[in-house]
Amino acid sequence: MRSSVRCKILIFGNTTFRHYRIREANIRFSTAGENLALAPSMQIAHSGLMKSPGHRANILRPEFGRVGIGIMDGGIHGLMVTQDFRN
Repeated sequence: MRSSVRCKILIFGNTTFRHYRIREANIRFSTAGENLALAPSMQIAHSGLMKSPGHRANILRPEFGRVGIGIMDGGIHGLMVTQDFRN
């Protein structure tokens, strides 16, 4: 089965979607990042994120000391996975 991982950053004005959601939750941060994946399984999502230089950089970035992970059944599209990082 071929890995299919997609990255998307949604824009709200001059603020990326991840920063908007973090601020809405009243979470304090000075640096934040987000990975999004759509894949048929967790193994494929993880493999795809680790093979993508930008996603891998978020996962391994030392400034990101905290992570929140969400997984949702995307129906015929597989799993929707989000990793939200902050300092």
